[in-house]
Amino acid sequence: MRRTSDEYSAQLLGQKIYPRFLDTATIEKASAQVLELAGIGYSAESIPVPVDEIVEGYLRYHLEFDDLHGQNALGATYPKTRRVVVDESLDPADHPENLTRFRFTLGHEIGHIRLHLAYLQGLSEEPNETGPDCIVGEHVLDRQADMFAASLLMPTTAVQEVIQDEKQALLAGLARTRVHDFLLILIASMARRFQVSRKSMEIRLSTLGLLVETEPESERVTASDEWQHRMEQLARLKSF
Repeated sequence: MRRTSDEYSAQLLGQKIYPRFLDTATIEKASAQVLELAGIGYSAESIPVPVDEIVEGYLRYHLEFDDLHGQNALGATYPKTRRVVVDESLDPADHPENLTRFRFTLGHEIGHIRLHLAYLQGLSEEPNETGPDCIVGEHVLDRQADMFAASLLMPTTAVQEVIQDEKQALLAGLARTRVHDFLLILIASMARRFQVSRKSMEIRLSTLGLLVETEPESERVTASDEWQHRMEQLARLKSF
């Protein structure tokens, strides 16, 4: 559907802007370029993607931790001083339980750097809560940055390769796990390998068309019905 300028607008530093529409293919290409230029690659051998190395090694930004609650954000990017600041609650050294959130937040900020730096040009220099040199995207900008983060942390090629490894391992152990939800096991295992949340992995697999979740037609199912249903779910995982 064609968007009007009002429908595809966002607020950046208190001003209305009109971000350029970026389709999924464009964002995927941008993330792949970052991985390639950073010397990381996008095969299964590249995971988990070292996002902190991309920020500090490739982009040459300084990574810092601070209290960002006042900005109502988990991350912020300051291009003029080349800093990426992440909320201290996500520091993996102090809060290892938040590692996946930390990694996605960094990927999100890399997305802003790669896709949205141009929007700083011509913006007001009047002081505000975040300062005139800070990128804090909203709505459209954040959605684009989230898509970028997902494709950066879970490159298409790597996902396609890993899902086949995991699927074969899962099929080999069916007799021992027949009472479990095999798709949930697959998602959880892949999430651990990519160091992302289970929800992020589930969304990524669905976005790539690799996962089709269905429910049994009848609410009254026997154990054999459940077994057959799980086998059908596994069969819907595309092969490459």
